[in-house]
Amino acid sequence: MNDATPPEDDSDLETLDLLHGAEEIAAFLYGDRRYARRVRNHAENQNLPIFPVGKVLHAAKRDLIDDIRDKKNRNKNKHKHKK
Repeated sequence: MNDATPPEDDSDLETLDLLHGAEEIAAFLYGDRRYARRVRNHAENQNLPIFPVGKVLHAAKRDLIDDIRDKKNRNKNKHKHKK
């Protein structure tokens, strides 16, 4: 299935646990909706798996967690090799 093809059923969509809007994403990532500007910067710089639908930013909680975990592991491995 390519990315443009919608899923056959809604089960995949339900498990995405989507966040809607920069404020909601900021509350999830930083514990405070006031960090919405930071979320918009991340989206603009493509630093996190955040995507627009129209003018509203969206992100799947699972994708954010996986991305942060991957970055943490890469950073940990970088420091291992420097010793």
